[in-house]
Amino acid sequence: KFNFFHTSLTFVMALCETKSQDLSEIELNGCDDFHIHLRNEESLALLVEHCSVQVERALVMPNTQPPILTVSDAQKYYDAIVKHVPSDQSFEPLMSLYLTDSTTLAEVEKAAQSKIVYAFKLYPKNATTNSTFGVTNIKSPHMKAVFEC
Repeated sequence: KFNFFHTSLTFVMALCETKSQDLSEIELNGCDDFHIHLRNEESLALLVEHCSVQVERALVMPNTQPPILTVSDAQKYYDAIVKHVPSDQSFEPLMSLYLTDSTTLAEVEKAAQSKIVYAFKLYPKNATTNSTFGVTNIKSPHMKAVFEC
């Protein structure tokens, strides 16, 4: 099963639930950012450099122009990001895909098998920046099938 998350907080809470129930000791190996916009424009290089100095890993939001809709899109964006990580940093982008009404079950399965995709981001249509491709009906039979995939 692939986990779908509407907010970064939910993502963090779900990660905690999957770990050991013994929380008497927590070891942090660097800071994480579970909601970062690096964009895929001229500013990408500067944003990646700045981010890589601040955090070890980041969940990269997919509402770019054009949006990151497939594992193939995510791979291209991932490659562009890591190209700009300074050699003295160890930043790891955790890629997410943009969930749409036309996201296929095959793409969900492909994402689940991917080594770079960690989440789908659900944007309600026209609710925020670059959300014109967002989901129009979260209760539709198609979305139910995607969530159950």
